[in-house]
Amino acid sequence: MGAGFFISDDGYIITNRHVVRVTEESRAQSSKRVAEARAALREAAASLQNEKERLDNAEKRQRRDKAALAQAVANKAGAEQIRDMRQTIKSNEEYLQLWRRAHKKRLAEHRAAMDQVAKAEQEYQALLEGMKNRRFYKVYLADETSLNAYLVKISDRYDLALLKVSGYRTPHLQHVPPFTIPRGTTLYAIGNPIGLRNTVTSGALSAFRGGFIQTSADINPGNSGGPLVTEEGKVIGVNTKKMIAPGAEGLGFALDIQYVFDEFGTFFGAEE
Repeated sequence: MGAGFFISDDGYIITNRHVVRVTEESRAQSSKRVAEARAALREAAASLQNEKERLDNAEKRQRRDKAALAQAVANKAGAEQIRDMRQTIKSNEEYLQLWRRAHKKRLAEHRAAMDQVAKAEQEYQALLEGMKNRRFYKVYLADETSLNAYLVKISDRYDLALLKVSGYRTPHLQHVPPFTIPRGTTLYAIGNPIGLRNTVTSGALSAFRGGFIQTSADINPGNSGGPLVTEEGKVIGVNTKKMIAPGAEGLGFALDIQYVFDEFGTFFGAEE
């Protein structure tokens, strides 16, 4: 899950390129889930086979013991011998009930493992298909309303993508050139970190670095594509990445909003 924001009143949405493009890392993770599901299935199949063999052998012994008892009764064997044989059959039947329940449990585990493999393989194939040609997306507004959006363009130069929701007049963020904002100004990063929708974090404008705005506002996975805004609600950047290094904290980066207009301005109007 990523984030995004309306940049015009006719439904254009800005987000990061890596939000709409399935990454190789995602493909590798999905492939790993398939491998793990298949390994779990092999383990479940082996356990089921062992349990079945144990149950089959026990049932064979029980049938032999019952046949032997019937023969003993027919031959008018001694009462003590017949009593002992019946006691053995009764005890074995109790174990058989336990083994039947164990076999039933292993069978359920095997079926569940098969379902997990099917699900993982289906998700992997869907992911591969999405990597080839994904054009349509589901977007969720702050009030949980869902809308269908289509991909308009992916930037070749910047980590940016443009989507559009058709048929709606949309509230949108006004922008302001970042270089007009003094360092130390409080900024707010809006997004969906680790799936927690509509989360707002605050921090300072720390520096301008090669087209990026450095901020101490927390930017985590799920914030990507969301807006970095001023206290007045003006967007100055697109939350894009977080630098992780030993002993380093508060190193979030947003792409300068100017790049949005450089790349996509012809779709929704030039910068004012």
